[in-house]
Amino acid sequence: MKKLFWLWISILFVYLLFAGRGTFNFHTTKRNYFSLQAYSWLNGRLDLITLPKDVMDLSFYQGKAYLYWPPMPSLFILPFVSFFGVDVSDQFYTAFWASFVPVLFYLVLKEAKKVNFIPPISEKVVFLLALFFAFGTVFFSLSVNGNVWFTSQVISMIPLMSSLLFLFKFVYSRKYNDYLISIILMCFAFWGRNTLMVAILLHLYVLFLLPKFRLKKLLLLTLFILSLNFLLFGYFNYLRFGNFIENGLNLHQVNPRWLYDLKTYGILNIHYWPHNFYYYFLNPLGFNFQALFIEPDPEGNSIFSTSPLFLLILGSLFFGLFKKKRRLLLIYAVITTVSLIFLLSLFGSGWFQFGSRYLLDIIPFLILILAWSIEDYSKIIVIVLFSLSVIINTMGAIWMLQLSPLLNY
Repeated sequence: MKKLFWLWISILFVYLLFAGRGTFNFHTTKRNYFSLQAYSWLNGRLDLITLPKDVMDLSFYQGKAYLYWPPMPSLFILPFVSFFGVDVSDQFYTAFWASFVPVLFYLVLKEAKKVNFIPPISEKVVFLLALFFAFGTVFFSLSVNGNVWFTSQVISMIPLMSSLLFLFKFVYSRKYNDYLISIILMCFAFWGRNTLMVAILLHLYVLFLLPKFRLKKLLLLTLFILSLNFLLFGYFNYLRFGNFIENGLNLHQVNPRWLYDLKTYGILNIHYWPHNFYYYFLNPLGFNFQALFIEPDPEGNSIFSTSPLFLLILGSLFFGLFKKKRRLLLIYAVITTVSLIFLLSLFGSGWFQFGSRYLLDIIPFLILILAWSIEDYSKIIVIVLFSLSVIINTMGAIWMLQLSPLLNY
């Protein structure tokens, strides 16, 4: 516990240092919409009582403003709004809650190793993978910026990681309570970011590892909880928009740059696949060698150029190093593939951003895959790629915070 505490404190300090721009002076962004939602809840309203000056991305119905983002993050923000008011810094509370996620992921990796859902990697490698998630992926820049889009993604990782933790605990303990908690937490993740529900495939995979007499009972329980979850979410939509399947996306004040695409192709369409695939996986990160600083594309850059440690996965695929434990790797691959089919179909790639922020949905599962190959490479290669990932994402966090004199945004 002492080691976990110091891990959390260290991550919290770094996140707050960046969020506070080196002086621990935290700002409130123009898009602190979850604070506004929490304030409305405290006053018994579902719509926003207080409107920001800029209503970009808010959804309007019958003269009232709502968020199309699922509401779960506001539960984490309620205490801050209650104590400090609606203008509390969203950069502060986003960084605060973000600091718990890498610690939870460290525990997830430990439990996954215990039940052979990842190989018996050393404690040092487990620690390195947790730090890679914290500082070597887009999670870093998302965690220190505030803004409704980033806050939504960051806080939604808390129930997702917690759900995976209890799922792997269940594999070891076979206690129904662990599985029940895991499913409920998975539903909470859905209420933060709907796309995270794809992780339920891992739960179903775990169920089919059980004896048949347990499978039927737990499968029925899973279906009941999921059905109740979707009914409640539909009712929440109905209370706001008079429609069980309208979450507000079709009503939101979209940025003008997307108007043509939305009118022509809609919110989800395979037409967007080539564009999104390019920015998720192919578009290389630029670098200004004269200024010794990165030159990101706000539309997105390849995950392999912003988090080079993931190149080990490509190497393992190329050299056939994934021949062991194919079944486990297959379920991780299925989860990432199903998520990608949806993410590639979205009308935007995540602009404005560093890296490809929508891929945060699958990064935990990519790291679980990475755990199967990382010890097949020399320590020098791993350390170099890990260090590059941290350096690049540190620059990315600075770039997003507009601390660099190179920025013109």
